[in-house]
Amino acid sequence: TPEDGRIARRRHEQFTQRQDALRSFLHHQRVQPAGCAVPSDLDLVFSWGGHPFYLLDTRSARRRPAPGDGAHRDQLISQAQRGRFQQWLELHASRLKFVATPSLLLPRRRSVARHAAEAPSCDGWDGFPDSRNWLLSQLLDHDMGRTVFLSGDEHQSLAARVTLQRGDLQRSFWSLHSSGLYAPFPFANSTP
Repeated sequence: TPEDGRIARRRHEQFTQRQDALRSFLHHQRVQPAGCAVPSDLDLVFSWGGHPFYLLDTRSARRRPAPGDGAHRDQLISQAQRGRFQQWLELHASRLKFVATPSLLLPRRRSVARHAAEAPSCDGWDGFPDSRNWLLSQLLDHDMGRTVFLSGDEHQSLAARVTLQRGDLQRSFWSLHSSGLYAPFPFANSTP
């Protein structure tokens, strides 16, 4: 039908725009020369000061199910990212390590903690509860409590020691969140 053709063209335009945006981002970050293929995600792994770092891209692979679509779950990171992150976490289970994500992992926003229906209004971990719960489960199962999460999207600064527990299994980690160095617009700043 003509409607199906219009939808297919729009999806192709969105895909092309996304690829062009990622290609430009990579070029201007001096991560990748112009004209190279765009990776499926922008995760980056490196060591600094003797400590492993995982920069977990939570922007380019995110997907939300359509309203009323109970068959699909939210996805802040792709299945491939999940597999690579789990392997990295297992490899460095007993070491002090750092995971950087654009959005604050924990503590949760008050509005979402009080009303789960508010989750779709958030573009970070709170807005993707299946992905957040998967990550917390990985920390319980494959980490020895030596992980620090670094983030900075909320326009506020905080440090939180988080303790997870399932039965007799207990793990703790840190979540450090930094505001911008220059944030002149108070209306854009978050509240806890």
